[in-house]
Amino acid sequence: MSAIPTYYRGVHFRSRLEATWAALFDILSWSASYEPIDLEGYVPDFILTLDAGPLLVEVKPALTYAECLEHEAHLKIARSGWAGDWLVVGTQPFWPRLGAGPRTAICAGLLVWFFSYLYPAAGFMAMDLFPASLLVTGTVWGFFELPIAAVAGAWLYQE
Repeated sequence: MSAIPTYYRGVHFRSRLEATWAALFDILSWSASYEPIDLEGYVPDFILTLDAGPLLVEVKPALTYAECLEHEAHLKIARSGWAGDWLVVGTQPFWPRLGAGPRTAICAGLLVWFFSYLYPAAGFMAMDLFPASLLVTGTVWGFFELPIAAVAGAWLYQE
């Protein structure tokens, strides 16, 4: 697959993927410089200026962590003389994929339960806004209700 040159905020990026990462850095309010220096024949994609110090970021069209390692960007960085921290990124974060099925639905349901039942209930208990027994009952009910609802919804929505 060949790179598609892309303009983002007046900067010409060699690929759409690099422009996407630049947009993410902007969203996160991280100061990023695109291809800012030449390190003995190696030009890094970005250098982020963070409170902890500069971070070199190399973008690769990798879908998995193993593909990221195949690009051998880490070897180029090591040979370049860069002494600071560095990060090689791909097309997405590399976390385990749950895939389709009830396991994913249950995980999604529990995640929603945490942020919509447990976390608010803890705050309400700390502020003593509602009786503790009411909050506990609702939180325990939601622990079972949301994963079941997520599995039912996933079963209804099948491609």
